[in-house]
Amino acid sequence: MNTLQKLKRKTLRALFHYDPSYTDMFADKSEFYFARLYLHQMNPYLEQLPEGARVLDAGCQAGRFTVALGKMGFQLTGIDTSGLSLARAKKHCKEHQVRAEFIRGEIGNVCKRLPPQSFDLVLCAEVLYLYPHFESLMKSMVGVLKPGGLLMTSHRTRFYY
Repeated sequence: MNTLQKLKRKTLRALFHYDPSYTDMFADKSEFYFARLYLHQMNPYLEQLPEGARVLDAGCQAGRFTVALGKMGFQLTGIDTSGLSLARAKKHCKEHQVRAEFIRGEIGNVCKRLPPQSFDLVLCAEVLYLYPHFESLMKSMVGVLKPGGLLMTSHRTRFYY
């Protein structure tokens, strides 16, 4: 992508919250289907969490899990590096009457600033493959888990591509 195209894309994202190449994982039908599959697999563990448990959605994108978990009564915090994604997540949460806090930043750095042992569940789905040193990222996420808390992660393998 040349410099002019990058500038155009960044301008559209910053000023209009629009990017023609952006996939909203909450609104996309195939991603919605896969989110339901994830939630089906997670449900037995989610049922073990206390009522009103605090959940960190690390790499929340447009809120495909944030909204669903919020509807289940959990207290949500979402982290993402993309302002466009967070704007979409806020929009989806508002449309579905889900309260959530959102933080823009890199997951590992944000986790280091959050109070230790403050979440019952940290969810990080399809994000770890973006981090060459995902082990340190996982340590940061474990640091914000309460004793006995759950860390749920998944990622695409190198064979996906």
